[in-house]
Amino acid sequence: MSAAFDGSGYRQRVLAPLRAGSSLDTADPFLIAGLDPTVPYTDSDIGAHLVRVLAFLQRERNSAKYATLATELVRRRGEWEEPLRDAESRERVRVHVLAARRSGDAERLAKVNGYLATVRDRFGGIPASRVDGLRRLAAAAGVTVEEFDARLSREQIIVDGVGGGVAPLPPEVRRQIAERLTELRALRGGDRVSSASLWAFLGLAPDASPQRLAAAYAAVAAANSRRPHDREKTVTADLLALVSTRLVEGDPAAYTVGLMADAADELRPAVEEHVVLDGELTAVAFEGLVRAALATGRGLTAALAKSVVLGVARKLGAAVNVGGVVDYVVCPGCGRPEAAGAARHCRYCDTDLYATCPSCGSMTEAAAVVCRHCGHSLRQAREAAEALAAVRRALEGGRPREAGDLLAAAQPVLVAVGGPVAGAAEELGARVSAALGAADAGWRALSEARAASRADAALDDARWLAAQAADVPGPDGRGPAEVLAELIAAQAVIRRRVEAARALPREAQEAALAAVLATAADNREALAALAALPLSSPSDLAAVAGPDGSVQLRWRASPSVGGPVSYRVERVVLVEGAAATLSRRSLGTTRSTELYDAGAPAWTPVRHEVTAICGERRSEPVATQPVVCTRDLAELRAERTAAGIRLNWRLDGALAVVTVERIVAPGSPVSQPPRRARVTGGVFHDTDVVVGATYRYRVFIEYHDAAGHPVRTPGAEAEVEVEVTASPRPVQDLAAVTTSGRTTLRWTPPPGWEVRIYATPSPGGPGGTGGAGVGPGGTGPWFGPGSGPLPLPGAGSGPLPLPGSGPLLVGGLGAEGDDVQLAAITGPVRLVGASRTGQAVESAPVGEVIYTPVTVHGETAVVGRAVRHVVIEPVRDLRADDRGESIVLSFQMPPGVTEARVLWRRDRTPTGPDDPYAARAKVTNTS
Repeated sequence: MSAAFDGSGYRQRVLAPLRAGSSLDTADPFLIAGLDPTVPYTDSDIGAHLVRVLAFLQRERNSAKYATLATELVRRRGEWEEPLRDAESRERVRVHVLAARRSGDAERLAKVNGYLATVRDRFGGIPASRVDGLRRLAAAAGVTVEEFDARLSREQIIVDGVGGGVAPLPPEVRRQIAERLTELRALRGGDRVSSASLWAFLGLAPDASPQRLAAAYAAVAAANSRRPHDREKTVTADLLALVSTRLVEGDPAAYTVGLMADAADELRPAVEEHVVLDGELTAVAFEGLVRAALATGRGLTAALAKSVVLGVARKLGAAVNVGGVVDYVVCPGCGRPEAAGAARHCRYCDTDLYATCPSCGSMTEAAAVVCRHCGHSLRQAREAAEALAAVRRALEGGRPREAGDLLAAAQPVLVAVGGPVAGAAEELGARVSAALGAADAGWRALSEARAASRADAALDDARWLAAQAADVPGPDGRGPAEVLAELIAAQAVIRRRVEAARALPREAQEAALAAVLATAADNREALAALAALPLSSPSDLAAVAGPDGSVQLRWRASPSVGGPVSYRVERVVLVEGAAATLSRRSLGTTRSTELYDAGAPAWTPVRHEVTAICGERRSEPVATQPVVCTRDLAELRAERTAAGIRLNWRLDGALAVVTVERIVAPGSPVSQPPRRARVTGGVFHDTDVVVGATYRYRVFIEYHDAAGHPVRTPGAEAEVEVEVTASPRPVQDLAAVTTSGRTTLRWTPPPGWEVRIYATPSPGGPGGTGGAGVGPGGTGPWFGPGSGPLPLPGAGSGPLPLPGSGPLLVGGLGAEGDDVQLAAITGPVRLVGASRTGQAVESAPVGEVIYTPVTVHGETAVVGRAVRHVVIEPVRDLRADDRGESIVLSFQMPPGVTEARVLWRRDRTPTGPDDPYAARAKVTNTS
C-alpha cells in the first residue's frame, strides 16, 4: 500500500457520494476508508492507512463544502474504523460489502438518494406535490415502497403555495407584530437577525416543536426579567405577550402562513407583470422574485420564499421555469440576499455571510435563525456553548461554587437549546453538585481530623480543598488557602518536636514521642519512631478456673505510655498432661486487664496467652499455667419410687460420666455393703434397696488434672430412708404366661419388699379339670381331647371360650392377706423364686399349678392373690388331607383333654388362640 494519500481522489470517490446523501451511512467501512474490499490487507497496512485518512478528515473540517461531513465522520470514526482493524471482523465486513454491492441495493438506493437530493437542493425541501412522482421513479429503479417511505421520512416535506390550507392571522394582528419588531430593531441598533419575525425573536425555526417553543419563550422571558427598566424591556415584554397568545397558546402555523401571505401580497404585482408581459415566469424572473421575497425582511427561508413565488404563480395560472438550482444566503447587516457559496462577504456592506455553529461546528448562514445542519438556534447555541465552557473552566480550576452560579444563570438558555446541550448541562450540573458535596464532606473531614488531633489527615484534607474547592469557605468562613497555610506552619513545629525526641536516650524516647502524638495522633514520623521501640509485655498473668466451667484471666497492664494499649488473648488447648498443643483460638482483643473465658472445653488442659498491642507494636506473649475447666453437678435430689430410689441432678456443658457411691447410714437397722456405679446423663435409679434402711448417696465426677493426676469434683450428697410400713401390702396382680416351655410370672413389686412365689399342685390332680391350652411352642392349632377327622368350618366362626390361668379366691398357702410364718410353709410347696423387681421365670410343668405370691416382712409374710395356671401337652400326629372341596385335619388329643380349638388363616399362621382375624372351630372328643 502506497504511503502517499490522494486527497483529491478521496474527495471524488468518498466525500462527494456521501455528501449527496441526506444522512451518513457507515454500513460500508471500505467505502469510507477508500479501500478496495477485493484486495487483501495486513493489519499494519490498515492501521497506517486509517491514520492518513483521519488526518485528511481533520483538515477537511475547515473546508466550506465538506466541513460538516468531515466532522461527522471524525465523530463516528469508531463505527467504520473498528471493523477494519481486526482481521476477523474485517473479513466479515468484506463479505457483507461485496454481497451488498453485487446485489445492487447500494446503487439503487444511491439513485433514489440522488432524486431526493436534486429536489431538496432546488426547493429547500421536498414539495408535497412531487412525492407521488418521486415514489414512481423509485419503483422504476427497483426500490420498494417501504424502502422509499423509510428514506423519505428523513426529509423535510414542504407544502406548495401559500398557507397549505392554514388560515393566516388577521392583518391587524400581523401589523401589530411587525410594528413591535421594527421598534425592537431600532432599539437594538438595526439588528435584522433577531427582529425579522417572532421566530427570529425567539431564535427558532418555524417548524420548532411545542417543547422547544415553550423553552425558548421561558429563556427570553428570564433574560428580559434581569434587564433594567427601559423601552427595550417594555417592547420585549409586548412581543413575549404576542408570542404567548399567537404561538404558544395559538397555532404557530397561522403566524408563519401570515408572513408568507404578506410576502405574497407584496410580490403579486411583480409576478403578474412578468406573466402578462412574458407569458410565463422565466428562470431569471423566478430567481429575482425569490431574492425579492428574501429581502422583504420577514425572516423567510429560501424554501419558504420559493414556495411563496410558486404559490402566487399557480394562482395566476402561469407557467414557471425555475432553471438551475440556486441557493441564497441573506446578509445579516443589510438583509440583501446573495447566491450561496459565491462569496464569503456581502458585496453591499462587506458583512460576513457565514458563521460557525456553536452546536455542531458546521459553517452556516450568519443571518440564519437556526443552523441548517443541526437545527439549533444560533444565538442560543452560542450563549449555551459559552456558558458551558465557563462552567467547565471553573470546575477544572477547582471553583465549584463559581461553576454552580454560572450554570444557574445559564439555565433558561440551556433548556431552550435542549438536545445534546441539555444533556451536557445536566452532566455538568451533576458534576457541580458532586463537587460541592465533596467540598462539604472535605470540610467535615478536616474539622473531625483537627478535633481528633490528626494533624497529617487535616493537612491532606486542606491540600485537597485548596486544589478542588478553592472558592468554598469552611464553617468559620475562612477559605482553604488560609487554613492550609496555618496547618503547614503547625506541621513544621511537629517535625521539630519529633527530631528532638529521637535525640533523647532510648528509655526517654517513648514518653517524648507519646507527648507528640497527644497533639498529632497520626503523625507519620512520630509513629514510625515509636514503632521502632520495643513494647513491654503485661505481667502477673493468672488464670482461675471457676465452678461454672469458665476461666477468669487477670494481668497487670503494660507500662508503655506510647498510646492506648490493647491485649490480644488466645486459648491454647493441650493434650492430657500439657505436653503438646492440640489447637489455638483467639478470644479477641480488649483494653481491660481481665477477661472471662466461658467457652473453654471442660475436662481438657488449656493455657491462655496474652499479647500487648499498641498500634503496629507487639509485645512478647505471656502465658498462664495449664488449668482444667470443670463443671460440677448441682441440684441433687433423691426420691422414693415404686421400684426403689431415683436420683436426679443437673449437669451443664458437655455430657460427662458421673460416679454414684451409696452407703448405709450409721445406725440403720439394715446392713449392706457400699455400692458404686458410673452412669451418664442426669438420672440414676437404685432398685436394690431394703425397707427400713437409710442410704447416703454421693455423686461426683472423676477426671485428670493438668498434670495428669486423677482427681474428683466435690460433687453433692443426698440421704434418703426407706420407710418401714406396719405391714407390707399383698401382691394382687400376679400373672403367669407360658411360652416356649417356660412360664414367666410378673407382678407389681411393693417398694422395698421382697416377694417369693410358691407353687402347689391343683387339688384336682395333675390333669386338672378339662380345658383347652397351647403347646409349648405357643403356635399351631389348639385342640381339646379326643382324636379323629374334623372338617374345618368356613370363616366367620366365633371364638370359643377357653379355661386358662386366673386368680383363685383361696391361695394355696392361705387366704389373701393372711400373715404366715415363713418357717410354717411346708408340705407339697415348691419355691419358684424370690425377687424385688416383679418377675420370676421357671420351666413350665405340664398340668395344673397354683402360684401364690407372699411378701416377706422379716420372719413373716403376707399371702397375696394366687392364680391357677394350666399347661397342656400339644396334640400329636397332626395331618391334613385335601379332599377337593374341603381339607380334613386328623390329630391325637393329649390325655385328659376333651376339647380342642382349631384356627386357620389364608394369609399367615394364626397368632394365637384369640387371633381376631382367624377362622375357628371347636372340636370335642365326642364329635
